[in-house]
Amino acid sequence: MEELDCFFYPESVAVIGASNQPKSIGKALLENFFSTRLAIKVFPVNPNHATILGKKAFPSVKSIPAKVDLAIVAVPAKAVPMVLRECIEKKVGGAIIISAGFAEIGEKKLTAEIQKIISKNPGTRVIGPNCFGVYNSFNGLNSTFSESRKMGYPKKGKVAFISQSGALGVALLDWISSQEFAWRCIA
Repeated sequence: MEELDCFFYPESVAVIGASNQPKSIGKALLENFFSTRLAIKVFPVNPNHATILGKKAFPSVKSIPAKVDLAIVAVPAKAVPMVLRECIEKKVGGAIIISAGFAEIGEKKLTAEIQKIISKNPGTRVIGPNCFGVYNSFNGLNSTFSESRKMGYPKKGKVAFISQSGALGVALLDWISSQEFAWRCIA
């Protein structure tokens, strides 16, 4: 399980595709990290902005002057291969690819390129593409774009839920955040 710690217990996170844009996934991801009780370093990454939500932004993951345990990737699908290569070059422990626009819409060539990059570089673990992230109630990690933070987070529990469907994962996290259920992780 240590190989998956980067997803559930990161000490530093790069949000690639971070944004100031209202209603954007990049902004929702950052707001979730900034509203958590976790004491982790969060690095917004966007080549078009010097600051995002009041934090220094970096033009690429490679330009971050610190170790990065986890990269959250929310960029257009065509940019994902380049970003993934940069994460591998930086020796990022894991990457969660939120971006959509791959096999689910018939982009088989792009999907094959991502799979090839991952298979040749087993040191960086990858969740995605087209997923919603990870929520861990035990440490408060919320690497999702869900707005469940506005309802309060689920209580700590023993049940974990893993879904292939990002839509189902977001719907479940939002629903259980408004209920009295206790959960450990949702991914």
